Amino acid sequence: MFVTSPKGMPKQGRPSSYRALFVTPSDSTNLPAPAVGFSATGAGNVSVQLDGGGTAVFTGLSAGQIVDLPVTRILATGTTATGVTALY
Repeated sequence: MFVTSPKGMPKQGRPSSYRALFVTPSDSTNLPAPAVGFSATGAGNVSVQLDGGGTAVFTGLSAGQIVDLPVTRILATGTTATGVTALY
């Protein structure tokens, strides 16, 4: 398992387990609540709307990699990874 944090940001304690919600990427629908991170079962890119505003595309993610970053939406445009899961 890989964990990714934004460069230059202090890494907070990561829980030993997460609650997960499978997500259908959407350019118009937010997650039910901001997620603390996300992962995907299939490798690829994941495009997100950040909790603090703005968007980002995480490229070349490995299957099962956890991105430890608050997000409010998993965007359809730019997401190629499969099995995207919001982590709470």
